[in-house]
Amino acid sequence: MKKISKLFLVLVILSACKTQTEKVDYFGQPEPSTTPVPFAEGIISQKNRFEHGISFSPDNQELAFGILDANSSKGTIYHSEKSNGSWAKPENFAPLQNKSVYLPYFTPDGKALLCAQSIPDTSRLFITDLWKLDKTNDNWGTPEKLLSPLSSDSREASASMSLKGN
Repeated sequence: MKKISKLFLVLVILSACKTQTEKVDYFGQPEPSTTPVPFAEGIISQKNRFEHGISFSPDNQELAFGILDANSSKGTIYHSEKSNGSWAKPENFAPLQNKSVYLPYFTPDGKALLCAQSIPDTSRLFITDLWKLDKTNDNWGTPEKLLSPLSSDSREASASMSLKGN
C-alpha cells in the first residue's frame, strides 16, 4: 500500500511540473521549419527590397526590422505593434525617421531598442555607431549614442544585450 501511495504522490508531483508552452504569434506566420521561406511575404519581405535585422520584443507585442536602400545604402527601421490580437502594418519608426539606421534589437527586458546609426563624415564615407532608445510609459524616447568602448572611431554595426544588461 505504501508503494502505491508513493507512486501516486510522484505522479501527482510530475503532473504539476508539466509546462504548457504558449503559442507565439510571429506576425501570423507558421512556425519555422527546416525549409527557408520569405517572412510575411508582401508585408515585411517584399520584392526588390532588402530587409534585415528583424527583432521581436520579449512580450511579442512589437517588432522592428530594417530596410536598406539599394541606391544610397541608407537604412530605415520599420516598426509594428500588436493590438487586440492583430499586428498593425509596419511603418517607418517615428523616433528614427530621417536617420540612417540599421539592425534593430530589442533588449531582453523590452524597455529599450538598440540599433546602429550612420552619420556622413567628410574624411570617410560614414561613421557608424551604436545607439539606444529607451521606452518609458509606452513611449519611445530620443536615441542616445552609446559611449566608448561600444562606439568608437571604428565602424560598429550590431548590438545585443544580455539578461544582466551587459
